[in-house]
Amino acid sequence: MPQTQPKHNFDVDLDFGQIWERRVCNIFENNGSLEIKADKIWHKSGNLAFEFKYKGHDSGIAKSQALWWVSVLTSKDDPDNTELILIWKTEKLKELLRRLCKEKKADIMRGGDGGNSEMVLAKIDDLLPAVIQEKPWSNVKTAYDNGFQAGVKHMQDFYNNEKNR
Repeated sequence: MPQTQPKHNFDVDLDFGQIWERRVCNIFENNGSLEIKADKIWHKSGNLAFEFKYKGHDSGIAKSQALWWVSVLTSKDDPDNTELILIWKTEKLKELLRRLCKEKKADIMRGGDGGNSEMVLAKIDDLLPAVIQEKPWSNVKTAYDNGFQAGVKHMQDFYNNEKNR
């Protein structure tokens, strides 16, 4: 009796996806406290601000005891909607912000109501893991600027290289 060959790692991929589905649900439903901040000017500056003091007292990220820090990047045209939501483990984000400040890749500035807040201002690109910052797909626009066929070839080459890894 003929048997259908299993699809390329379908069962493994399904199991992997379901594991992460459960983990993300746990973050939002019961096993992870969240600190959620929305940013409505990120699209103008390319930065995110993280308050750490208010009127000289620890606040914001410095005082947060949440396991997860969530930055909601609101829509440019409709701040009631979102373009992207970024999630970090709070302690890892604190470490990252300290490192960026030490490396002079982030600024400490005053702002907020009456300039009473002190915050770290960091570029969104610097807040993303290095694997994302490398952006192997980022020169797609340049390829398309050289003509549609050049762009299509670039994308085909990219996907072929990914398949062969």
